[in-house]
Amino acid sequence: KDLGGHLREGFGIRYLEKVELHHLESWAESLQDRLTEGTISSSTTSSYISAVNTMFGTHDRSDLNVSAKEFGIARGTKFSNQNLANTPESQDAFKSFCQARFEATGDIRYQALAHSVTIQAEAGLRFRESTQIKIGGKDLAGSTLHLIKGDGVKNGQPRSFEPHCMDGLRAAQKFVGDHRSAFGRGSLIPSESTYRTFKSWAYDQVEAFRKENFAHASYHLHGNRHEFAHREYGKAWENRTGVRVQVPVVLDKHGDQYLRYVADRTGLSEKEVEQLSRDINLYVAEKLGHHRVESGFSYNGK
Repeated sequence: KDLGGHLREGFGIRYLEKVELHHLESWAESLQDRLTEGTISSSTTSSYISAVNTMFGTHDRSDLNVSAKEFGIARGTKFSNQNLANTPESQDAFKSFCQARFEATGDIRYQALAHSVTIQAEAGLRFRESTQIKIGGKDLAGSTLHLIKGDGVKNGQPRSFEPHCMDGLRAAQKFVGDHRSAFGRGSLIPSESTYRTFKSWAYDQVEAFRKENFAHASYHLHGNRHEFAHREYGKAWENRTGVRVQVPVVLDKHGDQYLRYVADRTGLSEKEVEQLSRDINLYVAEKLGHHRVESGFSYNGK
């Protein structure tokens, strides 16, 4: 039921034979968000994934298999300890793919998708927010971004925060302004498209990109948001201690090993590091539109 609702709402899919792997990965990303928010448990997400994998396997669709561990939503896994962030290289490669497709087809949706990817990484926006934000009318003169109910925010909850960079947002705003006839709503979704049809098309492009670029086979849209979180985490440590500390999944140091490492780097006690890490996790989570950090906070592990 949960998967069916996601497929209908996000992609307009009502028949399982039309499901492809990237549709399931989109669903897994939504489970990951809900686990982070504490609205669902890891035992539930793990059971969901297991049931769906079994179902498709029974019907000779073993190609439709999603790893709960890979998405940080496995039962009993307090932190995924998996680096889910896209690299800057994979982001650039995907945007180059979009530009090449635009030049070959003249389809302006490719340019809009490239802009949405940029602001996902620079502002940590969800795909829905990056495409539905009324960027054309935003005041981007300062360093703070204000998101309101009409901008695709989850549960209609507004938030204000400082993105890592405003350049991508301003470029997207100029793009929408320069193509008003195609983007009359002021967002990056073309006037003739609904969010659902644009999302379905966008995820199809990700799948096509991965098939053409084996080196970037792990690229996924949600990974741009993870990359933002990693950058903000390091910046927050530098602002508070004078030392930039990378996230645990990048360092491959977890638990007590991570506490000792950061204590040595910063001169703080392990207890102080543990408290500050908790505070910074919450600070980053709030920028991402979460208001609590549960066991599914896989943007940085422990």
